[in-house]
Amino acid sequence: NVTSTPGAAGGQGYSCDITGATVVYGSGGGGGARAGNGAAGGTNAGLGGAGETSNTVDINGLPAVANTGSGGGGAGCGGNYVNWGTGGAGGSGLVVARYAIPRAPAPVAISNPWRMSGGFPVEYGNYRAHVFLGNATLRVLTTCLADVLVVGGGGGGASTLFQFAPNGGGGGGEVVYLTSQLMSAGSSFPVVVGAGGGVVTQGGTSSLGFIQANGGGAGDSGSGGSGGGARRNGTTGGTSVKLNAIGMGYAG
Repeated sequence: NVTSTPGAAGGQGYSCDITGATVVYGSGGGGGARAGNGAAGGTNAGLGGAGETSNTVDINGLPAVANTGSGGGGAGCGGNYVNWGTGGAGGSGLVVARYAIPRAPAPVAISNPWRMSGGFPVEYGNYRAHVFLGNATLRVLTTCLADVLVVGGGGGGASTLFQFAPNGGGGGGEVVYLTSQLMSAGSSFPVVVGAGGGVVTQGGTSSLGFIQANGGGAGDSGSGGSGGGARRNGTTGGTSVKLNAIGMGYAG
C-alpha cells in the first residue's frame, strides 16, 4: 500500500485596499503531495499538485493570480514515483501610489485636483490611486502625501521531474506598504513591476524609485521559498511584509 502524504499549506499574504478593492498580496504557494491532494496556497496563490496512487491524474502545481505577487504551487507525485508534475508559475508583482483628492466647499472648484500621472488611475471615495501592472514612470504634478504599495513577483513552484518526491510551493513576493510619503512636485519615479517566477525560479523585484520589494523564493525539492508551503509533511510558510519600513524579504 502507498501512504498518502500531503503537502503543507502556503503562508497567507497581506490584505490591502489601496486600489479600492481589498486584495491579498504575497501569499505562498501550496506544497505538493504524494498520493493525495495538494495543499492549498494562501489567498491568490497556486494550489499544490496532487499525486494519486493510480498515477493517471494531472499532478502539476497551479499558477498564482497575476499582479498579486503570490507563489505558484509545488508539483505532486504519484504513489509509485512514476508520474511527475510541473510546478506552477508565480504571480507578477504590482506597484500602487494613492493620494487623497483635494476637495473645496461648493461652489468653489479646484481647477486641477490631480496630483500625479502614470499607470492606470482608479478613483474611489476620497482617493485616487495610480495602479501599475508593468514598467512605467510615476510623475508628481503637485506636492502631496501618498500611500505606496510595492509587491515583488511571486516565486515559481518546484517540479517533481527527476526529484522523485513532491515539491515545495513558491514563496510570496515581499510586500512593502508605506503611508503618508511626501511626493514633491516635478519629481518622477521609475516603476518596475517584477515578473512572476517560472518553474523553480525566483520572482522578480518590483520598485518605485528607491522603494524596493524583493521577489519570492522558488520552491525546491524539500521546502518552499519565502512563505511557500513545503512538500509532504513540511511546514506551513510565513509571510514577508514591511509596513512603513523598507526592508528585505526573508527565507521560508
